[in-house]
Amino acid sequence: MARENRRYKRLAGYYRTLPGDRCLYCGQRAVCRDHFLPLSVAAALNGDVPHRLKVLIPACNECNHIAGAKLFKSFGAKRKHIQKELRRKYAKLLAAPAWTENELNALGRELQERVRWLLIQKQRIEPRVSWRNVRSATPRF
Repeated sequence: MARENRRYKRLAGYYRTLPGDRCLYCGQRAVCRDHFLPLSVAAALNGDVPHRLKVLIPACNECNHIAGAKLFKSFGAKRKHIQKELRRKYAKLLAAPAWTENELNALGRELQERVRWLLIQKQRIEPRVSWRNVRSATPRF
């Protein structure tokens, strides 16, 4: 185990970091970096990896987690997979109907608060599943 950890640390130094503070998959604030080529795969290849694949991509925790150690042919394929998984995860929330102010006022206080909270969450998720920043649509590896 210790030998494998040393191999990961050695490989981690070879990755280039793309600039940016936004997740290139969904547009949220990036709080971590996603290895385009997962470290586990690079380790299995004993570091014999093309330089263009050794890239760290700005990502939010959720997108980085969804990507996991899966391999993708291109950045576009990886983003498409992540957004598909986000749509699947939040399908019920995204399908929630719009409420008018009159409809909300007709509800009890607790139910009204719950519906308003769900509508806020829906507004937060909708841009993430359709986000496409033209400037970073295809990062240069």
